Amino acid sequence: MHQELKLTPNEQIFLTIAKFTLNKRHRDMVGVLARLEKPKIHLVFEPLLNKTQQR
Repeated sequence: MHQELKLTPNEQIFLTIAKFTLNKRHRDMVGVLARLEKPKIHLVFEPLLNKTQQR
């Protein structure tokens, strides 16, 4: 995944796979990660697709 996102191996990735609905509270996760004292955390959202939407 680091290569795909063009990141160095020492950069951290926080990956979340979920349906994008309001009750999942993705905004809260972004807010919490923004408060961490880690300068190089990349947040990656991957949508959870149903069978008709899969790539």
